Amino acid sequence: MKQKIKEIMKEELMTDTYTRGVDWNGYEVYVPEYKEVFEGGVPLVVLVKDDEVRLSKIEESFEYLKYSQIKAFGAKSAKELADQAKEQI
Repeated sequence: MKQKIKEIMKEELMTDTYTRGVDWNGYEVYVPEYKEVFEGGVPLVVLVKDDEVRLSKIEESFEYLKYSQIKAFGAKSAKELADQAKEQI
């Protein structure tokens, strides 16, 4: 399985390094890391469940991004996360 994750990272996401993200919807999530700031494009991740290893779909990528940000900031919802961000401004 690790080999398949490495292959997807290298061939599809153009990186050799990645980190384990927050589990989401029953998947283990692996997030690509880049040496330089990467601007533009969809924040794709690698999803692993049982014997399936695959690249996230566009919709899944945005759902995971929102979910992982909510988890990282301890918010209970996207609205609460937005409210916290407004307070920081």
